[in-house]
Amino acid sequence: AAGILEDRLVADLDPAAFERVAHAKLGGLRAILAQWPDLELLVGFSSAGGLLGSSSQAAHTAASAALDAALLARVAAGHTAVTIDWGAWRDHGAALQRGATAALAAGMGSFGTPDGFAALDRILDAGLCQAAVLPIDAAALRTLHDAPPILRALLTNAPVAAATQSA
Repeated sequence: AAGILEDRLVADLDPAAFERVAHAKLGGLRAILAQWPDLELLVGFSSAGGLLGSSSQAAHTAASAALDAALLARVAAGHTAVTIDWGAWRDHGAALQRGATAALAAGMGSFGTPDGFAALDRILDAGLCQAAVLPIDAAALRTLHDAPPILRALLTNAPVAAATQSA
């Protein structure tokens, strides 16, 4: 669950900035595997940015996608692992520290700790190797002209339903 942010577009990203962000995620994974190479289960807390992209977060997006790829490679090699691409946690993390107004304006909500742990339980019970936890405001997202294509595809096939969140 290690992560740092470098608020920059890819054109403004220097190698040192990318290394700082990538080291938090991939260096953390390497350290865990060096200490415990035969874990029964490895759960990586990645970011939805690796799936959807994230404005001004080029390094974080790339590092999250790299973490996903590294954990999926472990699964392909016969190990048990799951990578979870989390949306914004309301109670913890960068979204809380920076405010999630841009994400909320883009049709993404946030979720509290109880909802996050409930999602984690469902993912582990299902035996998935990758999952995304995205509190989507479907009505707001449908009004956007520049929503990520993957979300547009999900909305096209998703039933419209009321969602509940813990306060």
